Amino acid sequence: MKRTLLLLALLSFCFAAASPASVSAGLEQLCASTKSLFGILIMLLFILSIIPLGLGAFLYFFKKESKNLRLAGLVLLVIGALCLAGSIISLLIYILIPVYVSSLVGDASNVRC
Repeated sequence: MKRTLLLLALLSFCFAAASPASVSAGLEQLCASTKSLFGILIMLLFILSIIPLGLGAFLYFFKKESKNLRLAGLVLLVIGALCLAGSIISLLIYILIPVYVSSLVGDASNVRC
């Protein structure tokens, strides 16, 4: 918990160090940093969802003689589905961030996100 708070404080100081000249420039910086963060998050969650989905499908569908293995496979399928859902939600945020920032600025031609 302390490490997470320390990391968040460090990131906030890094973002505050590069203070923008105007509100629209600040929103453009926010948009660029959010898109880079969510781009990495999409790939990471998608890759992490493949492993539990494959292993869970194998354990659930092919190991029918053991109920414990079927239950473990079902748990892995749920974990993989949650990672895949997180990847899809991150993709939606990644797509909608420029639209949202341009509506906040008011002029879509000024936002270079």
